[in-house]
Amino acid sequence: MTASHRNLPKTALIWPKPLRNNLPEALHILRRRGLVVVPTETFYGIACDARNPEAVRRLLLLKGREEGKPVPLIAGGMKIVRSLTSIAFLERYRKSGLDLEALAERFWPGPLTLVLPAISDLPSEITAGTGTIGIRVPGPSVALDLARQFGGALTATSANLSGKAPPRSAADVDPKILEGTDMVVDGDDTPGGQPSTVLDLTADPPRIIRPGVLYEEVREFLKQSRVQGPESRGERTV
Repeated sequence: MTASHRNLPKTALIWPKPLRNNLPEALHILRRRGLVVVPTETFYGIACDARNPEAVRRLLLLKGREEGKPVPLIAGGMKIVRSLTSIAFLERYRKSGLDLEALAERFWPGPLTLVLPAISDLPSEITAGTGTIGIRVPGPSVALDLARQFGGALTATSANLSGKAPPRSAADVDPKILEGTDMVVDGDDTPGGQPSTVLDLTADPPRIIRPGVLYEEVREFLKQSRVQGPESRGERTV
């Protein structure tokens, strides 16, 4: 742990239940540039303040993540999502016939990641030079509770070393990740399975760039909205 993090209150703490009663401690860590391992609706992820460059750099160094890959984000609701993209884009999108609010109402909270134009003051490591963010309001999970109480965007990259399988339980988290983070939330096993579906709204027309768990539902939604574009089966790391 670096010197600036030695006075954080907990290190590699596995919480007993009930988990949600302990969220203030995790929030305190996040607001002091800390890293928290937390269960999402699919796998365990690493959360930090997405607007704090020091925290984001610390996260990427820990994971050994290669340059050029954007960092996935989660938020507690649409207010935070809107604050991270341009008002002009949202208005233009509304006029195009595909209402972002309707999309969010249909699929959030849940495993749908939207690619949106990023505001300019996010850390460059978040966008990796793409000018975009990948963000979702996660399905019911400790991660969702944490994001709602934090009141801002959090990172949600998987709690694994780059290139390794994402962990489904706190016990599966690599020791190097445990040593490099400030708190670990043990929420029992996560479902695993397919990752979130990724829908790129910066493309015209929008396109699904990772099928994921909601592929058929999102595809049908786009059809009904009369906004159906090409699909890519390739993976974008989000």
